[in-house]
Amino acid sequence: WSMPMDDRVWMPRLNQDRRVAVSTEGGTLAVLDDAGKVVFRHDLFAPAACAWLQGGDLVAATWLGKVARFAPDGKRRWETTVTSA
Repeated sequence: WSMPMDDRVWMPRLNQDRRVAVSTEGGTLAVLDDAGKVVFRHDLFAPAACAWLQGGDLVAATWLGKVARFAPDGKRRWETTVTSA
């Protein structure tokens, strides 16, 4: 399968359930299942690095300092912004 995105895709991450998380240069975060169906999508307004956690949660950290944690269904559990001292 293939999925059209709004911009170039950065750092795809695959989890144990065969879901893939991708971020685009345009700031879209998308999680797709193993059939290519969108599980959830959020606009983070900047490219993000993603990491899967045990239990299926996803953490995304953007280039602008926003860090967010998402539940497996895409609900945002928390969000913060990291700034320099």
